[in-house]
Amino acid sequence: MIEHHIYDVNFIKAVQNLQEQTNKLGLECKPDGLPLSEYYKRLWQIAEDHYSALDTTSRLKKYSFETLKNVGVLTVQSDCSNFQIAITLDLLTRPKHEIWRFLDYNKQNYVGFGEDATASFENFIEFRVVRNMEKWSPFNEIPNSDEIMRWVVKKNEKPESKPTRRFTEDKGRPKIEKLIDIWEPAKNGKKEEYDSLICKLKEVISPRTESAFVMEEDEKLHWMKIPANGWQQYLAGLIHICMKREWIKKEYSAPTLIKVILATFNVTIHKNPVTNIACNPPKKKYTDPFLSIVPGKREL
Repeated sequence: MIEHHIYDVNFIKAVQNLQEQTNKLGLECKPDGLPLSEYYKRLWQIAEDHYSALDTTSRLKKYSFETLKNVGVLTVQSDCSNFQIAITLDLLTRPKHEIWRFLDYNKQNYVGFGEDATASFENFIEFRVVRNMEKWSPFNEIPNSDEIMRWVVKKNEKPESKPTRRFTEDKGRPKIEKLIDIWEPAKNGKKEEYDSLICKLKEVISPRTESAFVMEEDEKLHWMKIPANGWQQYLAGLIHICMKREWIKKEYSAPTLIKVILATFNVTIHKNPVTNIACNPPKKKYTDPFLSIVPGKREL
């Protein structure tokens, strides 16, 4: 038995788990059309190249690559060039309940390779891993991406500090959690327009997505991740139109909007689409569907 920690990034085990899961699902190609036979051939070549590049003093070099495949162990350290792909594949197949502990463990041991050595582990996970999961995933849906981003958002939260004089007027301000909390009329008990908006999001079929934007299940709203390469921009488009029509104030930061979106629609959006969203809207095609869904400009 080759000694290793359960939360070590394990290249071989990750590929084997992927193969097992795609076989159970009867998949033959990745969503981009690449046959899985070619996909796995590529992954195994990367794994073998990584093994070949290991220093002769590495304890893994005591064993042949075939032996490592048989026992399912090829751990990858964070100062290696293949750490990014290895942890991405590992996260695709980790049980959801292990994600936070797995990331906490690897955060403690993170060193980084090349330009990533100067980045925090949280930034590495958000910008190097999550953004490339679609590229490496053989599945139509990206497993664990929402749970991973929940971890990133939580770790990026700054400890509460003593309010400065500038913010004394905010004392006692209600805690912002969901979209309804930043919906201006709702602050005075009026939520008819908000309820109407949610109903329309569940009913209106977008001509581009061929699906309603929102589904409700077990009394929870879920933003549909359709299309795979544009759903975040549509969400940003909704927020922009709500701000433009003054249902939401333009003052909210990207981190606040990320939390609001997660709490409301149970999806995690990246920071870029909602950074300075009031002044920097997404492309017109991502805002157009909401011109008829969001109520007209609020009367002040």
